[in-house]
Amino acid sequence: MASTQGFGSHPENINRKGAPQREWTWAGIVEKEVERLGGKELGTRKEKLKKTMVKKMIELVLKGDVQAFRELSNRTDGSPKQTVDTNFGFKKETLEKIEELTKSILDKNE
Repeated sequence: MASTQGFGSHPENINRKGAPQREWTWAGIVEKEVERLGGKELGTRKEKLKKTMVKKMIELVLKGDVQAFRELSNRTDGSPKQTVDTNFGFKKETLEKIEELTKSILDKNE
């Protein structure tokens, strides 16, 4: 078992998997508000509130709300993968000149 050193009398606060602790995620914040509005003992009320939130989001999507569509699809499918173009368009001669200058600077510092 992992060491609990540094957590005092609260070893349950150790985040063994390394993921964000639930209370700091969007899901955790929403869950906390639903608890507050629905009450812990009213489990069916919490479920009804969550279903109402989803229903409202779907209604907005059906009305053509693009932002609602993005939010709903990001929550269900995850955010789309993004790529970064690292091709800066340097000519071969420019790269060779940079390499040559870099070598000369390194040689001077030795």
